[in-house]
Amino acid sequence: MLINADSKPHSCVLCGKGFSQLDCLKKHQKTHSGARPHVCFECGNAFHSSDALKRHQRIHTGEKPHTCSHCGKSFSQSGHLKQPLRVHTGEKPYFCSLCGTSFSTSRNLPAHMKKHCPDEDEN
Repeated sequence: MLINADSKPHSCVLCGKGFSQLDCLKKHQKTHSGARPHVCFECGNAFHSSDALKRHQRIHTGEKPHTCSHCGKSFSQSGHLKQPLRVHTGEKPYFCSLCGTSFSTSRNLPAHMKKHCPDEDEN
């Protein structure tokens, strides 16, 4: 059976998150149990998966394997690379539905929206 590359036929019954592979779903379901069997030998923090522990341990080792191809700056987690890439590419995926102004980060949008609809309590 062929599966579309974007297809996520395996869904978590607890949160609805979809996965393309059954193994990924099974790994995800462990996050709902609350079990944290993977312990950092440096600080004692515990994690639900060995991958989460490995990401955490970069705090202690200083490892930054994710490097921006535009400026060379490195990051410990791949998700931390998204914002700098948006600065380089000019991507602004978050936009105001009222005036169309766009932003590269989601955190800038709420402050902008307050300009359109200021709280009535504030003077």
